[in-house]
Amino acid sequence: SRVEGSRGGTSGSPARVAANTMAAAAGKKKDWSHEGGMPLTEVDAEASYSGTVTNVGQYGVFVDFGAVKDALLKIPSKLGRRLRRGMELEGLAVLSCDPDAGKVVMELDEEKLPELPPRPRRSQSAGPRLQDQKSSTGSASQRKRSKPRKTWDHEGATALEEFQVGDVHEGKVTNVSVYGVFVDIGAVKDARLNVPATIGRKFRIGDVLADCTLESIDLETQRMSVSLADPEAAVSLICRQRSGLQRQKHSLVPSRQSQKGKRRQKRKPPPGHDPPRPSRREEATNQKEASRLRS
Repeated sequence: SRVEGSRGGTSGSPARVAANTMAAAAGKKKDWSHEGGMPLTEVDAEASYSGTVTNVGQYGVFVDFGAVKDALLKIPSKLGRRLRRGMELEGLAVLSCDPDAGKVVMELDEEKLPELPPRPRRSQSAGPRLQDQKSSTGSASQRKRSKPRKTWDHEGATALEEFQVGDVHEGKVTNVSVYGVFVDIGAVKDARLNVPATIGRKFRIGDVLADCTLESIDLETQRMSVSLADPEAAVSLICRQRSGLQRQKHSLVPSRQSQKGKRRQKRKPPPGHDPPRPSRREEATNQKEASRLRS
């Protein structure tokens, strides 16, 4: 059985903790050594000590057990964060003691811990700014949820049961993504266009495909696929149609030269309007030129 060790004087009293706190408040560098305390060479590894918590920080929990140096308390971090300065701890056991390095490590049975304050909740410790951010993100998520999710169903269209494999339909590209090209052929569901990825990337939403052959229909999954007899020819035809539309748009837009001509016409004075009067410098220059010509 362990023997209760003696503590030298008032080394672990709350008065020492208060003195260290006052020294830190005064801006002085805190000294964790205790003059007149028990030398580390006299620490009994088989004895049980009692001590006072002197520091709870990022390097751990330190306890004054009556020696010249505080001991590092080996305790789980979730419990160590709940300890407070000035707490009295009983049943401290020595794990290691190095008098040359001035280091002592102790452990404590969790059953002998005093009643710890409850762990603060994050919502209570969060500041008003963090709470505002949470409320803003919550409202944003609500806005996102309130937005209806886009579906590719077409209400009132023809059911898949009325289509047959091999039928040829005119389709309109509704979606071009990594999952493929999808075409609306008048059914309640869009059909996937079976073309190579290099050709599928050339299609755009709104392109009209003349001959789409229905290849497969799956009534259970409500999916179907179509194909083109010559995908490359269809792409080249669509590209020519796009270029023709672009030429028509350019022909409707007036050229820069015509715009410049209109600007020049606007700058001309209207009929019956007197030209602007020359400045004094221009009049003096004209008089000198006229006198030179007379001479």
